[in-house]
Amino acid sequence: MHLLNLLLLSCFVVFVIDLSGFVDEIVSRLYKKYVGAGDYHHILPKLKPFSCSLCSTVWVGLIYLLITHTFTIPYIAYVCLLAFLTPVTGDFLTLIKDTLTKIITKLYELLHL
Repeated sequence: MHLLNLLLLSCFVVFVIDLSGFVDEIVSRLYKKYVGAGDYHHILPKLKPFSCSLCSTVWVGLIYLLITHTFTIPYIAYVCLLAFLTPVTGDFLTLIKDTLTKIITKLYELLHL
């Protein structure tokens, strides 16, 4: 069960950081409020682990292992593997969305809606 929970946590982190635009939006608003106009993208790399899905996956995974009292070498290695695969996770989530969109489009065409 812990393996599945860690995988789902990794998907959640990748979605929030890489796919949703949440971090970019928060940084944009904070930058405009406290600094003013200008480009804020230069500060995103400095916000690790909050702007990095790999970093966040590691930390969220390790915190989960600590909370669930499963802080062992195999679980730590699994967390590191999930973190390493965050680009693939993002691509896979995008593939799922694009595939479902394509199926729905085909259904609309078949039903002439």
